[in-house]
Amino acid sequence: MLSVIKDGQPRVALAIYDQYFHELRQRNLAGGTESERSSAVADEVMASDAESSATLNHVRDEILVAAIAAHAQLGSFADAMQTYLKAGIRTTFPTLVDTVRRLHPDRALHTQLKSYIFRLRTAGLLARPPTLMKHLANLTRDSADISLEQLYTTAITGASEPDPWLAITPDQLTGTRVVLLPDFFWASFLSSFLACHRADLAEKLWDDLLKLKVKPTIAVWNALLDGYGHMRSLDATLKTWEVMCAQGVKPDALSHRALISAFFTAGKPDEALGRFRAFERSYLTDGTPADPSGVMAVYNTTLHGLLFHLNEQDAKAIKMKMEQNGPSPDIITYNTFIRYYGRKGELKAMAEVLKELERAGVKADVYTFSTLLSSLLKVRPDADQIVLNFMKKHDVLPDTTALTAIIDHQLRECSPQNLKVAMDLMAKMERGDFGDAVPNVITYTSVLTAMNRGNWLPRSVVEDYTKQILDTMQNRDLKPNRQTYNVLIKAALSGFEPEGLESAMKYYRDMLRLRVHMNSDTWYLLLKGLMDRKRWDVAGEVVKDMRRLHASNLSSSLKKLVDIISRQNASSAGRA
Repeated sequence: MLSVIKDGQPRVALAIYDQYFHELRQRNLAGGTESERSSAVADEVMASDAESSATLNHVRDEILVAAIAAHAQLGSFADAMQTYLKAGIRTTFPTLVDTVRRLHPDRALHTQLKSYIFRLRTAGLLARPPTLMKHLANLTRDSADISLEQLYTTAITGASEPDPWLAITPDQLTGTRVVLLPDFFWASFLSSFLACHRADLAEKLWDDLLKLKVKPTIAVWNALLDGYGHMRSLDATLKTWEVMCAQGVKPDALSHRALISAFFTAGKPDEALGRFRAFERSYLTDGTPADPSGVMAVYNTTLHGLLFHLNEQDAKAIKMKMEQNGPSPDIITYNTFIRYYGRKGELKAMAEVLKELERAGVKADVYTFSTLLSSLLKVRPDADQIVLNFMKKHDVLPDTTALTAIIDHQLRECSPQNLKVAMDLMAKMERGDFGDAVPNVITYTSVLTAMNRGNWLPRSVVEDYTKQILDTMQNRDLKPNRQTYNVLIKAALSGFEPEGLESAMKYYRDMLRLRVHMNSDTWYLLLKGLMDRKRWDVAGEVVKDMRRLHASNLSSSLKKLVDIISRQNASSAGRA
């Protein structure tokens, strides 16, 4: 295929691919693969036919890339999409560097192929809503606004000529429009943009909604309200509320929750309480079928805000009203009060809330246990035993998983006091004070992750604890996993000290020596850190390792790094 593409014969290349695909399908059908695979692709919008199910994940990536290159040579994206869908949806492709080099000297074709691949990858994400949601969550967590913008723009462009492949609504699923936009798309991207403080992208999204004649759902309006609230932009939140109501959109419980939260966040607890009273008067009495979870969210948000602003009297009055008239307090309600009294050191009041929780038949959770432990440790040397007994009383086994969760919760508080609580608890686990509940790799990784999250601990303290934890793991014959090394590499490269580079490369060599599987996250962390330090020579060696190890399923951002590093080193070699 590569040879005929080089010779400018894309149709011949596609004929070879069709023959390969047909023979592969026949072989799979003969082996009974069709019946085995059909259920696995039942939920794939574009791959539910027998042909796709018989070949899903069997077409080799590099052969599929060559076929897509042939379509790119012909300038037919619609046909490339059909080839991609028949081969089985995949959201990642192997690195294109070597494949593209062998294809054709025409740089325009290389650019076209990469554009095709990115659009197809985007289509694959949209066709797998759970995968898309996870990907969005990861990008938002990392504040990767550029990647979010690129993904959004590529998706929306798919709804337009000249190569439309995206259906905004189900009735548009026809012809070349073979991928349906997930119903959460607009709200999720809106939330992500505002979480990254990109109000400009949120405005662009809203303009696209209007251009495409999409009527914003209440979920989209709520995402806008929530986003502006988190940005502490009360004026924008109020303006959004006014426009929403003016357009005849009836706010639901989560709309009220977002508005109330915005007032609390803006430091206006009295106005927030007034909005809550209005919610009780209007929403709960106008005959609208109430959303139980949404209503509960309104109450819990109000209680949290009142207690945060030290308005205990009104918070207690609302809780009492909930106990008498509903909605009945849930574990979040009780935890809110337990945390409040625990931080104030009012153990008697906290104990009373725990009794109320038990009388109501509400099961405590890890948050309850961790908050209780933090509070009791200030006054009781046997606090851990009290909490363990309390856990057993609530049918929660104090095993490694539960205790690790408590340690993680303590460290998320990011304070020296909570650090001491967490490390003391882990030390007792190591000594066997809790029987078989001893630390495992997940426990230690959780601790390392929390210590390296933000700058709440001095670097020297983190390094001391890191050495101590790694030594302990070695003594306990526990091997760090990929996530552990990712945390360590990221932390080592967070500054620009020479020893940081040495540590990162040591961890990397340990992974190679111990044959710890590396995915895109590991390669990206390492290469990005090396590139930021202008260590192109070391980065080039890592890229060589990737090729030697046949690294696959690389993310688009990692592929870009590899291309940049390869070009930089090639340029340096040319100058030499």
